[in-house]
Amino acid sequence: MKDLKILQNVISNRYFYSFAFLFFFTPLIFSRSTNELFEFPKMFFVYIIGVLILGMFVLEKFLSNSKPKSMSLIPLLFLASFIVSTLLSSHLYTSVWGYYTRFNDGLLSVLICAAMYLIAKDTLSTDQLDKIFKISIVSLIPIGLLGVSQHFGLRFLWGGPAVDRVFSTFGQPNWMAQYIVLLLPLCVYYFVTSSTSWNRTVLWFFSAVFGFAGLWFSYSVSGVLSFIICLPVFSLLFMRGLIQEKKSFIKFLLLSFIFACTAIFNPGIFKDKVMDLQRDVQRFISQNITVYAQDTPDTNVYKVSDPGFIRYGLWKGTLELITSSPKVFLIGKGPETFPYEFQQYRSLDINYSSEWNFVMNKPHNYYLEIWAETGIVGLAIYLIWCIYLLLKLPPKYRPGLIGFLVTNIFGWPTVAVNLLFWLMLARAETKI
Repeated sequence: MKDLKILQNVISNRYFYSFAFLFFFTPLIFSRSTNELFEFPKMFFVYIIGVLILGMFVLEKFLSNSKPKSMSLIPLLFLASFIVSTLLSSHLYTSVWGYYTRFNDGLLSVLICAAMYLIAKDTLSTDQLDKIFKISIVSLIPIGLLGVSQHFGLRFLWGGPAVDRVFSTFGQPNWMAQYIVLLLPLCVYYFVTSSTSWNRTVLWFFSAVFGFAGLWFSYSVSGVLSFIICLPVFSLLFMRGLIQEKKSFIKFLLLSFIFACTAIFNPGIFKDKVMDLQRDVQRFISQNITVYAQDTPDTNVYKVSDPGFIRYGLWKGTLELITSSPKVFLIGKGPETFPYEFQQYRSLDINYSSEWNFVMNKPHNYYLEIWAETGIVGLAIYLIWCIYLLLKLPPKYRPGLIGFLVTNIFGWPTVAVNLLFWLMLARAETKI
């Protein structure tokens, strides 16, 4: 009888469990047998599970002769601009599938994410959507554990030597940091406000601790900077309530102490990276000096640090690409075509950087990327989407969302983050 009730519960909540499975495992998926070990397996995992969910949804609607809820204006406009840019793309195949090895952010990946948003909006309640975000938060424990094992070279988990910058199941430190930044403030909120279950409080505690450890050991300047920006937003939204509730305030201080100790006792390569960032900012604000990629010990002339130098060249060339024609300015060159189109605008200065022989496949600024690939129309719709989420989402989601938007200045969203971003739209539009 008990097994029958469990089965009935699974069947009646089939969409919730399907989404929970998808959102928990997507960030954890990677492979050792593919050319691209991390993003490629994640993307095709989303395709497989997403198509199964979509097939189940379409079949049910067909058999019941019912219509799904309509898509709201913002995602409709975004899809329309994306499709137009794809049809007029300079490389149609790439715009449909995405750039090779990762195959993320092409038309197909956007369509499957949009389908997941629409199905979630149609079938899930606000409580169920919140639970899916909570399930995603729990994924920070295995992600952080693997990151810690990579940092300290714990072979029973990692199986390899210690690494300078951990990447866990994401393959790249900045990708991992962005995912954590999006969820960690929400995790902190649940920990400090949890008062119902001791088990859940412990779960949120370990999710927060391992999540921050993974973020810090990634030594991602953009990730840590974004999280730091989240803190005053979090304080403005919730500090008054935390101060009034003694237990919540103590829990907040406990987490703050653990985070601070983790950072202070493990500066790692961050000391040099922060100094590089400080010098770069000073140079761009107050100095007028010839810029080179590398510093040499036999000169007192400051030369901009390599990561900042590369981004400067990328952003400069991307702006030249954007303004190369009215068509590109308005609707872009097509999704994921940046690697092909950027080369003729590539700054010669990049040849003096550590990545002189790299094919630059991203501008390392998602807003410039959208502009270059889908035009000012696509960028305007995306920014309106972000503002809409900030206004409509419950306050507990806003610090993480703001952190995510800051990371986009230096990077771009990966598969797992794209899924969460579309789910946030479903959460903002679901009222029951």
